[in-house]
Formats: sequence, structure tokens, C-alpha cells
Amino acid sequence: MAELALVVEREAEARAARAGVGAERGAWAERLSDAELVGRVMAGPSGALSRAERLLGAIGGLSRLLHFEAALSEVPVSAMEVERLALAFELARRLAWAAVPEAEPLEAPGALARFLLLRYGRVDQEVGGAVYLDAKQRLIAVREVFTGGPSKATVSPMPLLRAALQLGSVSFAFFHTHTSSDPTPSLEDLSFTRRLKDAAEQLGLQLADHLIVAQGGRWCSLRQAGRL
Repeated sequence: MAELALVVEREAEARAARAGVGAERGAWAERLSDAELVGRVMAGPSGALSRAERLLGAIGGLSRLLHFEAALSEVPVSAMEVERLALAFELARRLAWAAVPEAEPLEAPGALARFLLLRYGRVDQEVGGAVYLDAKQRLIAVREVFTGGPSKATVSPMPLLRAALQLGSVSFAFFHTHTSSDPTPSLEDLSFTRRLKDAAEQLGLQLADHLIVAQGGRWCSLRQAGRL
């Protein structure tokens, strides 16, 4: 009986150990520093800690890693490592997109903003576009329409409205990115929003929101702010 009890005890210990391994399978990654995590993505288990630290230092930290290409002249990164980083970013974009509900996506502006930042966020220039919806507020498409930002005098509402008509959309949310970490709308942003809303109404279209997405994951919904 003592031998049987010992076998049962050891089996229980083995099951507990296996369960612990399963629980730890993802926890070890959480304990990595930013540089260690980037190094693992770049070079696999062997890591590339020193180059990852230099890369993060050159671009200004993890929040700007999407723009790592700007530092390639300063930090030696192999073609394989560039490909690994690009694949990681594409996976992040697809995960962010999967979190955006197809039905009434504007009811989850945070999820939508995270995807827009990963897809369109740039540090060198602003990007503008729209999220187009059907009559039941279901997602039709997301389109980039221009670069340069609504503060540019040459930006016209017409390309945004033309795309809505072509897609059969009845309402849409305009979005544009800020190259800084501040999503606060400027006077030019607010002026363009009014122009766009008036032009949309003349065509029987509804401007449902204006999302401003900034670096570092910060965003502003003019609809939520009561400024639409």
C-alpha cells in the first residue's frame, strides 16, 4: 500500500509540474525587458540584446518600433531580422483588426484606433482616410485617402466622399494620424471636420466620427468628445 501511495503521489507531482510548465509557457515572455523581447523576435532563442538595445535607443523606445527602418543606417540589422520584425508587426496588425467588431465598429473606438495606428501610423507625415459603413453600421472597408494631414490647405473632402459613393456607404468615420504623441485636435482639424460634415450632408452621407490617432497608442474621438 505504501508503494502504491508513493506512485500516486509521484504521479500527482508530475501532473502538477506539467500544469506549471503550461502556465509558465507564456509567462516567461512577460518577464523579458523590451530590448530582450525585440532581440528574441529578431534573432530567435539566441537573442540579439545588444543590437536591440541600440535599435530602441536610436528610434526613441518601444512605442516607435514600427518605424525601425529609420535606424537601419545606425544599427546593423540583417535582412532576416528585418523580415522577422516585419512579420511580427503584420501579426500585430491582424490581431488588432480581429478585435474590431464588424458590426458597429465605431462603438469600439479604442480597438479601431489601435488598428489604425498599427496600419497607418507614421512619424514622418500624417495619413488620412475613412472607415466606411453600410446602412446598418456594419463595416464595408477602411481606406487610406491622402497623406499630409487635414491642416494642409490642399486637402479636399471630395476624395473621401467619392470613395463613400463608390462603396455604397451611407456613413463613415474620418480618421487621421498625428506624428506626435498628442491626439488633441487642432483648429485646422476641427475646421476640416466641419467642412467634411457639411459636404457629406449635401450628398446624403453621414460623418459618424472623426478619430485622431497619435503615436504611443493615444487617440481622440470627436464624437465622444462632443465636438462633431
